Amino acid sequence: MGNYFGSQIETNPVDVRNKEIIEARERYLQEQFERNEEKAENDDDSTDSTREPAISNFDRNTDRKPSVLCGIELKVMSIDPKDHSYPFENLVFEGGGSKGHAYAGAIKALEELGLINQIKRYAGASAGAMTAALLAVGYNSKDLQDFLTQDLSLIL
Repeated sequence: MGNYFGSQIETNPVDVRNKEIIEARERYLQEQFERNEEKAENDDDSTDSTREPAISNFDRNTDRKPSVLCGIELKVMSIDPKDHSYPFENLVFEGGGSKGHAYAGAIKALEELGLINQIKRYAGASAGAMTAALLAVGYNSKDLQDFLTQDLSLIL
């Protein structure tokens, strides 16, 4: 933070760590792409030259794309959410138009984990308010999906 007498820069350790993770991920991806290009060049040198280059260039790297998941993200994906307790009782949905369609999937995930039963209060703004209202009156994720995918232009 700065003040009148001079600027003082405070660095947040979380920001520094996030920056390090992003830089490491970018280095890893760059290395992987360079390796893939080298392999592709070696494959091109060793293959028959009668092949059409447009087709080979189109399909060449589809199976060689590096994973964008780092070790931390892979470890997080291995955690089973059912092994943890979640003490929350309120559920708030944001607005955002098309985000409202994603809420049906989020509710389905909460139903699968058995967490939707402990929710006592729902709130939201815009599309989130519609979802919150439907949940508050007893709709489930399948009902939400059915409701949100119907053609509403027929009502107007």
